[in-house]
Amino acid sequence: FTTPVDFTAEHATYCKEETNTWGTIYLPSAVASSDSVQFYEIAPEQTEGSILAITPCEMLEAYTPGIYCINGDSLKIEAYNMPVSVPPNNKTISYGNFLFTGTLNKKNSTEGYVFNGNSLKFSTGSVTTNPFEVYVTTNGTPSQEVTLYIKDATGIQDPNDSPDKNTIYNLSGQRLVKMQKGINIINGKKYIQK
Repeated sequence: FTTPVDFTAEHATYCKEETNTWGTIYLPSAVASSDSVQFYEIAPEQTEGSILAITPCEMLEAYTPGIYCINGDSLKIEAYNMPVSVPPNNKTISYGNFLFTGTLNKKNSTEGYVFNGNSLKFSTGSVTTNPFEVYVTTNGTPSQEVTLYIKDATGIQDPNDSPDKNTIYNLSGQRLVKMQKGINIINGKKYIQK
């Protein structure tokens, strides 16, 4: 996608068929959060090392590298008479030791961060960033796993700070489908499964 001039799209649709998941987004027009999707901006003052701090936003501005969380079975953005502006020349933004590059065309790389649940894992294999997503890498030594923290007016919180009752996590904070051998965390309490 590219445009040499600003224009108004009569009808535009962007869809992702994913269920209750996190991802990156980079669109040529502003988008609003809703009950089915929450958009987040990067919180640069708190983003460093293995922590990526994000702030919920009502509106993610055009050409802003962002993160989303789908609360349901898909992400669908549909707009009529949507203003679309010319893309910026530099699509890479640096926060802490992370580099966020908005993509308007498919990008294949040999390394970068990919979402795994509610965290980012560094991959040295083939990394594909689809159009309208954000390629995330580092300008330093990569952390193998980056944790997302939601920053709000009261401070920084875990993205799953209000988990469903009986949700199971391992010691790395990853959500589990069932208890695994070793230590499991349920409702904030540690349980040992032999």
